[in-house]
Amino acid sequence: WDHHANMKSRLAEGFVELNRALDSFYHEMDAHGLWNNVTIVLTSDFGRTLTSNSQSGSDHAWAGHYFVAGGSVKGGSILGQYPDDLS
Repeated sequence: WDHHANMKSRLAEGFVELNRALDSFYHEMDAHGLWNNVTIVLTSDFGRTLTSNSQSGSDHAWAGHYFVAGGSVKGGSILGQYPDDLS
């Protein structure tokens, strides 16, 4: 997931793999009646630049991102505040 080069194609491939894993995990937990007791948290220890570098990738930047899922998670919200200046 550290895409300093060829970010678009590598992300597309990574998201397909991540989706398969999350889908499989969800169905297994749901089949056992456990989905509402599960919370999944994916995090990154650093953010990425919004502009691409010379190799069609991105470099390390400020902030980070988080993804939370689970049967009892109340989704549909973005928490936090965008900065006034992204330069």
